[in-house]
Amino acid sequence: MKKSILLFVAMIVSIINTNSFAQKQSSNDRAIAEYKFSGKNIRISSTNRNITLEAWKEDKIKIVTNAVKDDNENEVSLEKMGITVHEMSSSFNINIKESSYGSSYNSSEQSNSVSSMSGTVVPLNSKKNIIIYLPQSAKISVDVKYANLFCKNSFNNVDIDITNGNLDLEAAKELRLISKYGNSTIGDIVTGDIDFSNGNLTINSINETDLDTKYSNIEIGTAKNLNFISTNDEYEIDAVDKIVGRKNYGNLRISKLNSLIDITGTNADVKVKNIASTVNAIKFDNKYANLRLPMKNVKDYTINVTGMYNTVYPDDSTADLVNNNANNAGDSVNIKNGTGNGTKVQIKCANCTIDFK
Repeated sequence: MKKSILLFVAMIVSIINTNSFAQKQSSNDRAIAEYKFSGKNIRISSTNRNITLEAWKEDKIKIVTNAVKDDNENEVSLEKMGITVHEMSSSFNINIKESSYGSSYNSSEQSNSVSSMSGTVVPLNSKKNIIIYLPQSAKISVDVKYANLFCKNSFNNVDIDITNGNLDLEAAKELRLISKYGNSTIGDIVTGDIDFSNGNLTINSINETDLDTKYSNIEIGTAKNLNFISTNDEYEIDAVDKIVGRKNYGNLRISKLNSLIDITGTNADVKVKNIASTVNAIKFDNKYANLRLPMKNVKDYTINVTGMYNTVYPDDSTADLVNNNANNAGDSVNIKNGTGNGTKVQIKCANCTIDFK
């Protein structure tokens, strides 16, 4: 009986010691560095390493990365993880590159491996597990190549240049973004300046922005003032107050237009599902395009269409006011509804189909 009790106690002690060792090892498996934030601009560059930036209200910068130590290591330094920090006179710089830590091992992923204290080989994925906590008030510049960038919480001012990688940004008051060959998912933006090419861009809401896009798919939830230049893109917008820009090739689809649209371009089809009665102006200078502009919710407007070889389909209530014989002759087509002092529609087009139904 005593032997059984002693065996049970020994087993409990062994479990406690094992758990304590595991907790100690787990707590040491994180390379952490903290720096006081002195108001300088923060610049971060990363090559071939995924990183997460998290905004917080603390007045300091914290870098956290997971690593597993081998038998001869007292701690894992940031340098071994490919992270270097330099504080300059005007900026705080963080450079991240592929880690050489544990490079004697091979991995099937784009990573290295290190020996754990138990002697087993543990993968250390150089694409993961770098988290940088940044003051929310800081001005931040980020340059990422061949990797993904995740931005949590709301940033005041962030400048991102990303190539061959994906971006996930929760929110920002001011955003400047250059993206090539990647996808971006963006939450809520107050002001933005975005240069985007060869990817998929999704924005939940934006107050005011300048967009320059090429060969991409663009989805926007709501926008107030949208200025854009588009080349061969597919645009889908749920609701926009004011949209002004140039579009060559591709399509633009708007579910609801609230105030104004003014677009020039070539071979750019535009379809607006719902034109609100609050819209004050609709302007197009286009050619070889299909325009769908239903005027059923607008009771007071004037329409002027000029250009050669157009086909115009008026709203049913004003069909008798259109001189269809003038379309192919190149003469202007004029339509009036109500007093004519409301919404002004001016369209200059050639070889276009324009549908106001």
